[in-house]
Amino acid sequence: MGYVSSKKYNGVQSYTKADKDVKYSFRYTDINGKTIRVPVGLKSAGITEKYAYNKRMALLNTINLGEDPKTVILKRKKVNIITFDSVAQRHYASSTDNKMNKELHKKYDNHIQPFLGNKNITEISTENIEYIKNKKSEKLAPKTVNGIINEISVIFNYAITKKIITSNPANGKALKRLSVDNTRDKFLDIDEIKELLEAVKEDEQMYLFCLLALNTGCRVSSARLIKRQDIDLVNKLITLKDTKNNTTYRGFIENKALFEILTKRKKELKTNEFLLSYGYKDIKDIIKQKLQPVLNDLFNEGLDTNDRKNRTVPHTLRHTFASHLAINGVPIFTIKELMNHKTIEMTMRYAKLSPNSGRDEVRGLNFL
Repeated sequence: MGYVSSKKYNGVQSYTKADKDVKYSFRYTDINGKTIRVPVGLKSAGITEKYAYNKRMALLNTINLGEDPKTVILKRKKVNIITFDSVAQRHYASSTDNKMNKELHKKYDNHIQPFLGNKNITEISTENIEYIKNKKSEKLAPKTVNGIINEISVIFNYAITKKIITSNPANGKALKRLSVDNTRDKFLDIDEIKELLEAVKEDEQMYLFCLLALNTGCRVSSARLIKRQDIDLVNKLITLKDTKNNTTYRGFIENKALFEILTKRKKELKTNEFLLSYGYKDIKDIIKQKLQPVLNDLFNEGLDTNDRKNRTVPHTLRHTFASHLAINGVPIFTIKELMNHKTIEMTMRYAKLSPNSGRDEVRGLNFL
């Protein structure tokens, strides 16, 4: 197949190569009446019909102003187009955390690459990302959409460190994130905790995850990344990776049952082996598939599947950890550190559970 003229952009042509990549060019007529074809670039490098059309119009404008078209074309050839996808791949290749990197890369492939992959990273605007936010909002939860936008922002920040671009069109100031109601009213009381642990005790992996979440507040994504070297039995500490904030923090191994099972598991683990593992399956999926049905049977009977505030899910165990800290009078700033919250505002939701949340002060008013 030869060159095909664009139906939308005058003068623009495309040519489909044997490898299915598309080569774009444009044509114009010089002062001698000769038709000149100017190659622009490949679709795989981020070139589009519109981009080729804009290049054509820019060339025609400079010709009209009297500039030599050959000089303009030579200038154009010096421009090095860097696609968003090429930067993203460099970013993921530079990661040292293979498991977390695999999860983020999957998010990129599913939600970001189809929109931005072939675009020139220097020409991507906030409006382009706003479009992605709006499209994804049609089917995905606000929190999930914000995670996609945040991953786009991370890639732009990487490009800035590599001096490819100078600004980030996806940062919080440029692009407002969706409003998310993170409040979960449901947390397990002492009797419900005992009921849950009794229900899962025959499954060592599930029992271990529940103990970890209830005693450290770790998320599923953090629990799945714990390795042998993260467990310090001497000081009763465990290092946790916070994939949400891209940081690490420490949890305390003060629960007797948790300490005993970690002591046993550490002896069995090899260096760099993950604490929670079901062969080659992802423990994150296994926990949801095996633990969620247990939680449904115990605590979710009669509740709507979309009742985020009252349904019990694996994340409820993290919420339970923080809630009982507050109930036991632990200062809100200490809870913030134990939860590894980025801001105190995230922790303030637990302040209402504190036994010292104002009762003594009210009692001391003595109006009468």
